[in-house]
Amino acid sequence: MGTFFRNMALLRQYSGYGTISFMLITLLLYFSYLASANSHCDLNMTMPCWVEASRIRPTQFALGMGTVPDNIAKLEKAYAKEKMYDFWIKKNLNAVRSHEGWYYISDGHHTVAGLIYSQQIPLAAKYVMFTSLEQMEYLSTEDFKRYLIQSNKTFLYDNLFNLRTFEELPTDFYQMQDSAYRTFSELVLDNEGYCKVPVLYLEFIWAHYFMNQLNRRGIYFRNSFDNLESYLDLGLQLARDQAASQLPGYGC
Repeated sequence: MGTFFRNMALLRQYSGYGTISFMLITLLLYFSYLASANSHCDLNMTMPCWVEASRIRPTQFALGMGTVPDNIAKLEKAYAKEKMYDFWIKKNLNAVRSHEGWYYISDGHHTVAGLIYSQQIPLAAKYVMFTSLEQMEYLSTEDFKRYLIQSNKTFLYDNLFNLRTFEELPTDFYQMQDSAYRTFSELVLDNEGYCKVPVLYLEFIWAHYFMNQLNRRGIYFRNSFDNLESYLDLGLQLARDQAASQLPGYGC
């Protein structure tokens, strides 16, 4: 998206078109651009489609903030190499659009947070690609909420796994809490303590288990940067314990 506008600026600089003529040409080319495989999700034309990161709503309360810097680095590398399309197409993200025009995601929160938090990627380039889109504009606010909850597209627990309400969900990514246990859960996953399986909120399911087991041992994490690596061996032991045998991904 940002590349399009940079190219148009160069064309304006070296072309002989007047301002009004150039604006008309720009609009014509821009709408042709949106109608291509890079269309804006509002146009409902084709998949994949793009939408501004600022219009994406989270469906969970917390992030493992310790994992976000890695996502920022990957996104900034992709942006620098003009590989954002390739980056996002591999993510295969889905969104549900509400009648207010918000795009709710049930997966990819840490990646979207990386894009939003990045200070190197300009605002004009902060677009997220979706490879599938559920258009639920016909649902009322109450029915939309019910649909997300009943479809297991929300995780209504805060960073300490207290049950909250849909209405309390953060409305943007800057309001999200830090879940140290979610960060720890991914650390154990990265070290093959359990398997990555296609279950929504998998890392949170394991994070809840780790929090309970660690707290019973008098271990409490204050935040995602609280020297979690020193407890990795214990985390791997807990992940392979019989007490975790009913969790998805157990038994790597």
